Amino acid sequence: MASWDVVFAAAAQRGVAIKIDGDPARQDLDFTVAVHALEAGCLFALDSDAHTTTQLSYAETAVAHARLAGIPAERIVNCWPLERLLAWLASPVSERLGRGCFDRQAEHLARSPRRHGSESPSIGMTVDACV
Repeated sequence: MASWDVVFAAAAQRGVAIKIDGDPARQDLDFTVAVHALEAGCLFALDSDAHTTTQLSYAETAVAHARLAGIPAERIVNCWPLERLLAWLASPVSERLGRGCFDRQAEHLARSPRRHGSESPSIGMTVDACV
């Protein structure tokens, strides 16, 4: 079992997002635990954790858990305007810690023409649900 208080304090201090997966089978963080991350000052990333196209609807589950935890959109990186997301990704903390999949997704978004909800199925669905 994770020491969530330690994880959340470190994530908040470093400005690292805590991920809420929508897939019930792979959901480490549900709304009952996400409340504690919110209280610790964490940012969040919502994700379907889809491994097939039929699982893309799990993004709705991630959004539901964020709403149940009372997480405001300004604390969810998927809900940020692209410019804010890119600035966060380029910040010294992100550089120091490595950016992983967010780096690749942000670079893809920066190179691609903006089409509502079509940049990436799971990101598009989640962002659409935030607005």
